[in-house]
Formats: sequence, C-alpha cells, structure tokens
Amino acid sequence: MPDYNSDKCDCNNNYIQSPAHLLLSCSKYIAEYNKIKAKLHINNLSLRLLLITRDEIQAIFDFLKEIKIARRN
Repeated sequence: MPDYNSDKCDCNNNYIQSPAHLLLSCSKYIAEYNKIKAKLHINNLSLRLLLITRDEIQAIFDFLKEIKIARRN
C-alpha cells in the first residue's frame, strides 16, 4: 500500500507526486501518455499544451478516468 504521508510518487519514490508529474512523466502511465499523444497528434506533452483547447482538456479527463485516479468508490 502506498505511503500517503509522503509526497513522493510510488512510481520510484524519487519524484514528488505533483499534477505535472502525474500528467506528464510518471513512469506508471507511459502507455496512457502515448494514447494522448496519438489522439492529439503530438510528440511531446506539456501542461501548456494540455490546457489550451477543449480537445486537450478532454484528453486529460479521459486520462484521469482511464487511470482511475479521480474516482470515488
């Protein structure tokens, strides 16, 4: 079970689990990042790019739904 008292991501305990880390670089979500890049026809992700239009914002919502990080049981 993850240590919820730590700000470190459980992908490797070196990175702070920030919104940017979660949306752009967490090693647990490489496949999902590739889906976003393919859907948006881009090579690199950035917060600026992901928050610019409805399509990009929808891609974020789809990502969060797919990884089930933003749901209640």
